[in-house]
Amino acid sequence: MIITGYIFMLTGIYSILFNNTSLFSIIDWIMDSDWNADHVSKSILNFKVFTWDFLGMMHIIWGVNIYFVTKYGLKKHRESWAWKSILISVIIWLLVVIKYTLIVKHFTFIPITLFYLLLFLIPLIMTKDVLKNNDKISKK
Repeated sequence: MIITGYIFMLTGIYSILFNNTSLFSIIDWIMDSDWNADHVSKSILNFKVFTWDFLGMMHIIWGVNIYFVTKYGLKKHRESWAWKSILISVIIWLLVVIKYTLIVKHFTFIPITLFYLLLFLIPLIMTKDVLKNNDKISKK
């Protein structure tokens, strides 16, 4: 899960630093597939840069949060609240992404969402049994 936190931080940093450059062209190609960016005003393109910066910032914040909750709550102290907080945040994130995808009908977002979902679910599933065993030991 610590690696997941790092990946989220790195994608946020990448988004902020490179969202208006050629290094971001593959993401622009995926995200701009529904509209012709050549006929869009400069102010809308500036707003697009702002939204990528904001999304990048949120990825960094969530990545830092996941990192520290995992490092100190899960790994060091094996606290079940840490596991639950990560699960709840993933569920909320997934609901927001599903709502966005359905409203905007931007279905190219689905593979990206599934990739990030696996980054969270695999470690969460793997750590659930460890926490169950830890709860049994601490109750004795």
